[in-house]
Amino acid sequence: MQTFRTHAGFSLIEIMTVVAIIGIMTVLGLASLRGYSRHEETRKYAASIANVLNQARSQAVTDGRTTFVVFSEPTNGTLPFEVGQIATIVTDTDGDGKISFGDGIRPIFGPSGSQSAEISLYGRHGQNALKTAPIPPDDQSKQITDGVMGSLDDGMTLPKDPDFGVPMVVFSSRGTPVTLSAPDDWGAGAGGVYVTDNDQMLLAVLVEPLGAVHTMAWDDASQSWK
Repeated sequence: MQTFRTHAGFSLIEIMTVVAIIGIMTVLGLASLRGYSRHEETRKYAASIANVLNQARSQAVTDGRTTFVVFSEPTNGTLPFEVGQIATIVTDTDGDGKISFGDGIRPIFGPSGSQSAEISLYGRHGQNALKTAPIPPDDQSKQITDGVMGSLDDGMTLPKDPDFGVPMVVFSSRGTPVTLSAPDDWGAGAGGVYVTDNDQMLLAVLVEPLGAVHTMAWDDASQSWK
């Protein structure tokens, strides 16, 4: 009686094919995970900026004092920034209507990952991703005449103070954004802070003329802000 034996197993080519597929899937999975993580950190950074602005506005109204928010170290040497610091909130404690050493100064530090070369205020590290994207219509600053992202000054459309050399938000005691030079001109300090992962993600944290703060995201597929 004749019997037949089957030989189970894989050829070398089959094994190499499976290993190659697993490798490709692993690479794609890691890339997707890194992209998701970067997007989450970008959202956290934008949320931190919005939180800082809301804190400062609330403090201005509660204390009845002008409150300033500075997002980068002034060029005149005041308010030095530390590593990891994303902003400084200054309360006009002495009531002189400007930032001075007698005021209450509170440094604000960002979430983990917010100081990486990928995640930053738009253009802070010299990147030009999405430079042709338009400034959102909700941005009432009117600081960027050509209306495109590539023309931003250090990631912001907020008014730049000539003495400090950097853009800043100045909330009046009524919670409206003004400027140091025009403290009674409500809405003059409106504008936006723009956060990016320097790839395809772009978020805008906007201060409206009456002081409300809201966030928008650039949708590259529809080429619009949402």
